[in-house]
Amino acid sequence: MRMMVFTYDVTITDVSDNYAVVGGVGAPVFSMPSADASKQDISGQGVSEGVNALVDAAALWRAGASFSTADPALDKYVPSRPGVWPAYEAVVPRGDVDALLHRFGAAGMWAWESLRAAAGVPRVVVDADHRSLPHELGLIGEAVHLRKGCYRGQEAVARTYNLGKPPRRFVLLHLDGSSEDLPKLGAEVTNGDEDNVVGAITTVLWHYELGPIALALVKRSLPLDATLSIDSGRFAASQQPIVVVPDEVSPVEQFRREKRANVAPLKDERTGTATPPST
Repeated sequence: MRMMVFTYDVTITDVSDNYAVVGGVGAPVFSMPSADASKQDISGQGVSEGVNALVDAAALWRAGASFSTADPALDKYVPSRPGVWPAYEAVVPRGDVDALLHRFGAAGMWAWESLRAAAGVPRVVVDADHRSLPHELGLIGEAVHLRKGCYRGQEAVARTYNLGKPPRRFVLLHLDGSSEDLPKLGAEVTNGDEDNVVGAITTVLWHYELGPIALALVKRSLPLDATLSIDSGRFAASQQPIVVVPDEVSPVEQFRREKRANVAPLKDERTGTATPPST
């Protein structure tokens, strides 16, 4: 942050020790007294008066986090998430955390993460790696803009969207549940032969209805009905696509095909045989 201050007379102070982040799932239960009457006002319940404003602003940002596409013009890489994850986060004074948890109850991060995974919502710090593209995770139009320039990675984002395809896709895996254990994060996903590695696990946990589930990045060329196994065959799984890569041929590939089709075969003057041009 301090690196960004070069023009304005501003002072940046680290107040991390004074605040905490509290998250919730469902309709936001915090609000300012003047906001939607269906929400609950928590002022006067052992919580500082300023909490309402802080929480309400955060709730509006994350409410209905099924991450619907913001740009209606987008027609590719729009996620079809398996469920809805209406989650929100609030920044509150640390002294108010106990009162909030007592008022609304605490479920824990495993419950939070299982609902997120079942809805097919990626958490970039765990579901992405150094090779990830926003197209793979369904973040085009939600976290990455196609009409704004001058940001890091813009060229790769625009080129992949307009001219190519991402090498992988993001999927929800339904494990067969034959084992009481769960695969480890990063476990290899294979198709058929154990040596045929097609992806890796990024999130894995138990869901209260679906049982053992996982999120994974797999090869784009992997058939949707492929039989998958994890961790050298210890776990069997079926995949549910979250972001479907379009089947149409990209302009670049179309150009290459037309160019190959228009190139005359090479003729061997000694034998008189024609050899197709190299592809």
